[in-house]
Amino acid sequence: IADGAKLHIGVIAGFIFLRIDMLMLEYYRQAQSVGFYSIAVSLSGLLILIPMATQKVFYSKISGLIDDKTDMAEKTIQVYKHALLPSVFTALLLVLLAKPLINIFYGNQFLPALAPFLILLPGVFFLWQNNILAYFLIGAKKLLLISSVAAFNSLLNVALNMILIPKYDSVGAAYSSLITYILVGLANLILFVRISKIGFKGFIKKLKVTKDDILFYKILFIKFFSLGN
Repeated sequence: IADGAKLHIGVIAGFIFLRIDMLMLEYYRQAQSVGFYSIAVSLSGLLILIPMATQKVFYSKISGLIDDKTDMAEKTIQVYKHALLPSVFTALLLVLLAKPLINIFYGNQFLPALAPFLILLPGVFFLWQNNILAYFLIGAKKLLLISSVAAFNSLLNVALNMILIPKYDSVGAAYSSLITYILVGLANLILFVRISKIGFKGFIKKLKVTKDDILFYKILFIKFFSLGN
């Protein structure tokens, strides 16, 4: 209960910086702007499916590694690496398909949603990909640290929205989120490399594709395509 209470502060703060922009956009601008921005958020949300699914499975495994932080850090990087490639592929696919998808499902009148979507996308990618690293921080019991980062960025997000939304409408809300998401993702990355004592160079080195990774993906594809047989 004590650990959950510490982390819950971060959960609430995270919900604020992920959703307060929509409420503030409605307050400062017209309902039309909220409509455009909600489409941008929905489309960018497709990107989080892979890292979020990865996180859910990983979280159930990490509890058994709490006493072995070295192994936990190694496993975290492996999960990060294997979520990275499909996330990059999905992001590029969304960039290519965003305009026709908006046309097909919403119509030409909603094409102004394209600009905030393209601004949001790199922030969403960086936030959710690096959010995988936060599960190491949870295992390392750095719960108040996680909550502090989320709380600071929630306040920053509100301040940025107050400045940018009145001037730039939904594009301003997108830039506010982009800045906040990148800062949260960067904080998770910095905290991970420092607490795990792996360092940035060690982290980048471990992201290199190895023969074992190629074999892993080969087996994965074989299993995937054999499901229908």
